[in-house]
Amino acid sequence: MTDDVKELVSDFLPGGSEEGEEYALGLVVAERHLHALLLERSPEGTEVVRRFTRRRGGSYAAGGGFADEDDYGAGTPGLEGEETSGGDFTIQFGDDAGGGDDNLFLGSEFGDLEGDDDFDGASFGSSGANGGAAADFSLELGDLLEECANAGYPDPALAFCLPASDVTQVEVVLDDVEAAPGEAPPEEVDRKTLREALDGQYDGQLEKERFAFLPMTPTPEGQARFLALVGRPTDPVVSTLRAMKGQNERLPGHGLSEAEPSLYLGLTRAALANAGAEQDDALVVRVGEENTLALFTRGPAVHQVETLRSLTAEDDPETVCSRVLLLQDEYGIDDMEHVLVAGPGQEEAALVESFEMFFPEAHVEPMRRHLPAGATAEDDPAAGLTAVAAALRLTGHADYAPYFEDVDLLPPKLLIRRFELPFSSAVPLLLALLAVAGIFFGVRYQHMESEQAEVQRRLDAYPENFAEKTPKQLQADIDSVKSTSERYIDGLETLDDLLMGSDQWSHALAKISRGTAAVSGIWVENWTPQSQSVRLQGNATSRDRVVELAERTEGRIQSVTFSEIREWPVYSFSMEVPLKKGLPEATKYLREQALASADSAAASAGAPASASGQSAGGQPSNAPDN
Repeated sequence: MTDDVKELVSDFLPGGSEEGEEYALGLVVAERHLHALLLERSPEGTEVVRRFTRRRGGSYAAGGGFADEDDYGAGTPGLEGEETSGGDFTIQFGDDAGGGDDNLFLGSEFGDLEGDDDFDGASFGSSGANGGAAADFSLELGDLLEECANAGYPDPALAFCLPASDVTQVEVVLDDVEAAPGEAPPEEVDRKTLREALDGQYDGQLEKERFAFLPMTPTPEGQARFLALVGRPTDPVVSTLRAMKGQNERLPGHGLSEAEPSLYLGLTRAALANAGAEQDDALVVRVGEENTLALFTRGPAVHQVETLRSLTAEDDPETVCSRVLLLQDEYGIDDMEHVLVAGPGQEEAALVESFEMFFPEAHVEPMRRHLPAGATAEDDPAAGLTAVAAALRLTGHADYAPYFEDVDLLPPKLLIRRFELPFSSAVPLLLALLAVAGIFFGVRYQHMESEQAEVQRRLDAYPENFAEKTPKQLQADIDSVKSTSERYIDGLETLDDLLMGSDQWSHALAKISRGTAAVSGIWVENWTPQSQSVRLQGNATSRDRVVELAERTEGRIQSVTFSEIREWPVYSFSMEVPLKKGLPEATKYLREQALASADSAAASAGAPASASGQSAGGQPSNAPDN
């Protein structure tokens, strides 16, 4: 469950991607030096862009001050003090958390050190100043990040590698899980089970998510074993990152902290798999400036791991080989099929020759031969190999990524950048005022623009040459239009008086003629005009025909008399038909033409003719209503 949550959260952490980082800065934190290289991933392959080596002499100690001579001891040239190295470092097995003398390899060689607090199990493997409080390297790391940024690689992903002496190693035995001898532990063992077993077999304090597990070969009794890598509170990497974060220094948003045993295990798996080796038993020997690491593997699992602090690069290759043989005999390990050697630069060839003599049946070769082409140089120290391996984990190289274990000893969210406002508290108030002012002037601008558009629309309604006339000319045009309109109105009133009712008799005659023609069997014998109507007298062959004629002419029947003429029924009727009132059609046509001419003249003069048009189109005062 925890692994699933970590995988889900990692998808949202800044800088992460499924294909790996484009470039990563691999760093090996040794006791006296800081080795680093910048690895870039491109379609053409993996390339080392920069190599760095910094001496850890000017860093701040964990307490906040510079380390003094007593903190470094005789391990630093020019300083006097007690030597900080000289004994073998051993891992803790089972419940022996104290790391007593019984677990020391070649205990007879160091038996006289019993009771010496400087060499007890708690202090073994500690490095740095102040008796185990790791000196941070914030100055050196800041300098490396600045150089990378100047070279065009800002904020590279950080891949730290801690030496085995700076990581607590605990052998975890699962009594309830069986495994076949010589094989790796079952894959169904989950992290929760391993955590519970680690809590029961390790007396130290576990920080959240700062531990990882490597598979080991089973015990002779067939019990599953795992190698637990536990980060220490005095971890120099964590101390450095927390110090830089506390000083608000900019850090990359993605990285990890690996351990030397897990990286060499992954490199060994990749080397044997890519070489197509039939035998998968291997011995990895790394000879460094401070100590020597011996890692025995069997298949994909760790068989035994040991850090020999009394062996360094200054010892003869034959001495290193003999001590490794003694260690192999001590643990009863069979002959190895493969021996991979990592040494300091030019001395690596001598180490390879010595191991070929001491292990004649094994295939001996340098470890750097199995790294990507161009990843290491011949004069690179052994720490350069783990720096490359740590960077390969982040860049996601297809030939190496499947063989590394998921080990990350960094505390959760240590490299996640905090969101910080890049301004003081007074700036938000000024921004709010600026926003209010912007909104006000924006609304004001829209209002003025709408008013301007309305004025422009009204101006566009006038003729194009309207603006060329003076006010006096415009007033003269208006007066001329008014005078012409008044003359038209006077003429129309006179014409209305002359023509009013002149065509009503002709309209009435036409209307009655159309009605009698439409109604058959009826005829008009007498037509008598009256003031507002015409009196009709006639005969019809049916009363229905009289009614139909009255409907067509809108007349009013006054009387109907029945009689027979030659035995045919005849109906005599009397009907009054109203006369139509109003102007003649010719007068209406003239009025419409006059009004249209007046409106056209008013428009050309630029003056509204609504008042004149209303007067011209209105009913004359002395004319009758329609």
